Amino acid sequence: MPIIIADGCLYRCGFCRVKSPLKFKERSRENIKTQVRYLKDFYGNDISNYNSVFIGQHDAINASADLLEFAARYAFDAFDLNNANLDGPSLFIFGSVDSIIKAEYAVFERMEKLPFKTYINVGLESSDQETLDKLGKGTTEDAVKMAFAKIMDINRRYEQIEITSNFVFGADLPDGHIKSFLEVIESNFDHPFHKGTIYFSPLINAKNIGWKRNIKREFFKLKTRIPVPSFLYLIQRL
Repeated sequence: MPIIIADGCLYRCGFCRVKSPLKFKERSRENIKTQVRYLKDFYGNDISNYNSVFIGQHDAINASADLLEFAARYAFDAFDLNNANLDGPSLFIFGSVDSIIKAEYAVFERMEKLPFKTYINVGLESSDQETLDKLGKGTTEDAVKMAFAKIMDINRRYEQIEITSNFVFGADLPDGHIKSFLEVIESNFDHPFHKGTIYFSPLINAKNIGWKRNIKREFFKLKTRIPVPSFLYLIQRL
């Protein structure tokens, strides 16, 4: 069940199909309460068949920890998720390179104590500066590498939190994209790990029919070198 605690995004990535024209701005607690009330009315008696909450919009991690915790706990109580027909309430959140770097570990300590298993997805896209520039991603390769290292540290520290990441995947990306990605993997893992799924978002050039046909083969070749679960993420330019 979706609850928006902040509108807008920190970036205007050129490749993104879900980007917002709005600047990042938090919503009020009263607005959040109103959303919850409308959702309760919308779902009615069927609400007991739901056990998960999505806190949006594009970068809720960039919102204040107080607002994020308030929204999560208020929704849990208002939706009576403790008595849902499904076990294991889950909380889904989007984050960004800069919001992950900026967030203090105290934020994740508070998340760990929420009555949810929390899943955070972060769009890293690439750890290669040439690729980031081509994508129009307003960040640096050093920031992406720092964010990835912190993501994996959080995944190892906290039982109730899993942070996943997105990288782009395509034949027309600079050669340094995959090379840099594998270097990041090598520097952050010395053995397989069960958390920290990596999703690859294909950027398909309609003129490159050969690569489009071989996308699964190319992905599985890369997947064998990644020590965490990895999947194709079908949202961009398919």
